[in-house]
Amino acid sequence: MGKDYYEILGIKRNSEQDEIAKGYRKLGLKYHPQLSKLDPTTSLQYFCLVSEAYEVLSDPVKRAFFDKYGEEMLKEGFFSDGELKGGYRFNGNPELIFEEFFGSNNAFG
Repeated sequence: MGKDYYEILGIKRNSEQDEIAKGYRKLGLKYHPQLSKLDPTTSLQYFCLVSEAYEVLSDPVKRAFFDKYGEEMLKEGFFSDGELKGGYRFNGNPELIFEEFFGSNNAFG
């Protein structure tokens, strides 16, 4: 069974965009490597997971596909504008998502 991005962000399935952002804001700061009290490897794993969940749920097309088919099918491929798009892959750069969201990559700023 695939990941549940809603559970990862601690939000309900019917959450609005502002609730998705609130969940990411809270957990992104909690697990940011500069702020987390966890060991660096564990912190980075959680930071990536939270960033991936936000990236999917904040995009209406990816979210709709995820809601209907789940994480495993999302990664196999999804339809958009009548075309099969390549499967979703997290870009592996949670710092970029954090920077776009907060306007800076500095967790203390």
